Amino acid sequence: NECIPRHVSLSLPSLRVETLTSRMADSIKRVRKTSFTLAPEAGTQRLRNIINKGNTEDDLLASVNLVAAAGWKGLKLYFMIGLPGETESDVEGIAATVKKIASITKNRIEITASLSTFVPKPHTPFQWCRQIDMEETVAKQERLKKLRGGNISVKWHDKRMSFLEGFLCRADRYAGKTIEEAFRLGCRFDGWTDNLHFALWQTAMENNGVDPVSFLSERPENCPFPWDIIDCGVSRDYLRSEYLNAFNEIATPDCRHQNCNNCGVCNGKDIQMSIALAEDSEQELQPAPPQKTGEFPYRIAFTKLGVARFLSHLEMSSTLARAFRRVSNDIAYSQGFHPQARISFAFATAVGMASLEEFADVTFTKDLDSVVEIMARINHALPAGLAITQMIPIAPHSTSLARRISAFEYRITLDEEVNWEGILEKAAEFSLAPEFLITREREGKKISRNAKELVELIIVLASEQAILMRLAYQTSGTIKPSEVLTEILGISSATSADILKTKTFFKQ
Repeated sequence: NECIPRHVSLSLPSLRVETLTSRMADSIKRVRKTSFTLAPEAGTQRLRNIINKGNTEDDLLASVNLVAAAGWKGLKLYFMIGLPGETESDVEGIAATVKKIASITKNRIEITASLSTFVPKPHTPFQWCRQIDMEETVAKQERLKKLRGGNISVKWHDKRMSFLEGFLCRADRYAGKTIEEAFRLGCRFDGWTDNLHFALWQTAMENNGVDPVSFLSERPENCPFPWDIIDCGVSRDYLRSEYLNAFNEIATPDCRHQNCNNCGVCNGKDIQMSIALAEDSEQELQPAPPQKTGEFPYRIAFTKLGVARFLSHLEMSSTLARAFRRVSNDIAYSQGFHPQARISFAFATAVGMASLEEFADVTFTKDLDSVVEIMARINHALPAGLAITQMIPIAPHSTSLARRISAFEYRITLDEEVNWEGILEKAAEFSLAPEFLITREREGKKISRNAKELVELIIVLASEQAILMRLAYQTSGTIKPSEVLTEILGISSATSADILKTKTFFKQ
């Protein structure tokens, strides 16, 4: 009820299938239908009993029917492969479950089966268990990939990621040298698949005599763990008893609703369990408010300096929209299932490029009383480097900014080691040339353009180690400052250039 007047949508993490209610589904969809993720975890009841999941296939199907009845068109199902005690029939059970869900929804819902490899984590009943290796992971994934087709898609976790996750969370202090060496070899942002350099990790392990497979293997009952020095409250004896209960399929009840299980966390005195209940669980659901219909557009000019220059265009758009929403409830929104703040930009400035003059049109549902005050409040809400310098009302349905741009002006500062005499010669050659073709490759095709039509001005200020340029903007596009530096002025690399957009020119 608090979110919908602000057009803020709510999305939830994966839900236990037995917790979803029709009221919850109806509550979430009032702004827009965000994605729904249900977590059956396993494909058979036997395996769900082993991991003490506490839900049944009937619970899952009931939740799916609720999602379908509420009008959702997409559903994500979260499964784990490699769970302790898993057999081939359990893997086939995942496929059977997905097919049954597709059948009861009559193939009207897009179903995504997401597969993660189970990692036996420390301080859990399964810390004694082995983790399946990469070959087993691939074999199970390949069997389930056959589900793909029609309204069913399958996603899976990278086998190498799961392998490293298991190694890092179950390793001992000697693995620290491996981590440091992997870093020094160049491993960065390994959580992103395109930045994962698995071969470097393998090299680091070999150089330090680390056998990662030993960390992923099954542990004897009395085996000391590296993490035993950490007291998380739950006793090792309790975890072992839960481990034995799991393989005997003996469920452990939820102590929030039944008797204490004596796990070791609560002592009844210093630490006591309390249950938080929603006080307004029966509060009436308010409908989404109707869209305001007024249309009062304003044109804003703003800077993009300092660390803000590293914001992508999408990030900058989101940042501005949030700042406007913080100070005004009168910003206009688009219609449809996914309302967006009505902000349109003149041009998408490249990441890393600073700018003294960026422009955008923002539409409000009523005229603003004090533009100066609004600007001050918005600037207070913006991060360093982003600041609105001008805000003026314009006529509704004015020509878009993108169609009115005619040129950009830049000031580029270069390293003093650059050959300034050579740059001056190249600039003179370009000035006298009747034509100067630049070839780009786009979607596998080479496209040539005459740079003389796009470069209106180049001024080389060698004494200031700077270059000024004005580049035309046409319906077919423009030329990048970096292309002028490398293709026209003969500078080998533009990566160290400090590029500042100083002015944007508009057609009358």
